[in-house]
Amino acid sequence: MPSLVISLTTIPVVALILVTRGLARATLEVGELSEELFRGDRLPILTFPLEPKDDQK
Repeated sequence: MPSLVISLTTIPVVALILVTRGLARATLEVGELSEELFRGDRLPILTFPLEPKDDQK
């Protein structure tokens, strides 16, 4: 009887391990893609005035 229980629980445990590995790999890929998306060299250059002008007071 114990060997039957072990054999029946082996398949779900192995499937859970494989799904976990797949999710971890997918999470890493999404992280790398978002890092590439928000990389600084693709953002527009914003110019800010360093000193306020007299007419803006």
